Amino acid sequence: MRQWLLALLATIVLHNLEEASAIAIAPHSLWGAIQATGLALAPPPLGAIYAGLALFAIVPAIVLLRTVGRPSPAGLFLSCMIAAMVLANAVFPHLALTVLTGRYTPGAISAVVLSLPIAGGTLHAAWKGRWTGRVPLAGAIGLGVILLPLVLLGFWALQQLVAEVAK
Repeated sequence: MRQWLLALLATIVLHNLEEASAIAIAPHSLWGAIQATGLALAPPPLGAIYAGLALFAIVPAIVLLRTVGRPSPAGLFLSCMIAAMVLANAVFPHLALTVLTGRYTPGAISAVVLSLPIAGGTLHAAWKGRWTGRVPLAGAIGLGVILLPLVLLGFWALQQLVAEVAK
């Protein structure tokens, strides 16, 4: 369990670093990805994106490190939920947008090389090792998949609100 959770944490950090680096080098790649969704979303300020990427690494880090140090049913449930979110994030937006646009989307490389195998492996290890019951594991996976778009859109909405208030 420990190895999988630490690998998941490393995956999240490396994935967010890839996204931040790609966006810093070619900010237009993010705008192209946003446009490819067909949603009428304004691109958030780069500072807000970097803050979000940091936050999306720090919060899972707290949960995963706490669970590694002191495994508990709640910590294992949350860790499985995080793994499901990482797996869902690899598929959409990263892989889906890369296929849809036919070009690199920030985070796509680590999504394929790290997120899919490590998050998938973590969930498989949780299933085989019975980190939690089957029903709670299914609940953690379902909740992670459902929460991912809500978290991403909620973060985008918060950025828009802060930008509007700052005017």
